Amino acid sequence: MSRERKLLLACFWISSIIVTAAIAYVVGLVAGSTHENHLVAFSWGDSIEYHQAAFYGAEVYFENSHSVKGVDVFVKIEIGPDGDQVQMPQLVGHAANSEEARVKWRKIEWTKDALLIGEGPDCYVMPRTIFESHR
Repeated sequence: MSRERKLLLACFWISSIIVTAAIAYVVGLVAGSTHENHLVAFSWGDSIEYHQAAFYGAEVYFENSHSVKGVDVFVKIEIGPDGDQVQMPQLVGHAANSEEARVKWRKIEWTKDALLIGEGPDCYVMPRTIFESHR
């Protein structure tokens, strides 16, 4: 094999590694930003019916809206101390941006009858019958 051909193969091999690393980096950035950076609030709540502490986890997060400008805010309920089960996310509301979402829905309160997210006119109420229906 000629010296030029070896050099060409080496350049191709190095270029392939650089391109693969760049793609992996971009995918990692996108995957990492899709959830952790979009967190509004998280809180553990007790199961009243089964007398288990910190049995439910309420994760409030936002995603870019596909229908209007701004962000859609969702709540996902994790069930069990390890979050082994997860209920389908429910739409909490819409905000102009991430800052507004965090202001409106950062407060989470667990009551004997419901999960309350936010306060005032934007408060989202999820009755316990919805997230305790897994049993």
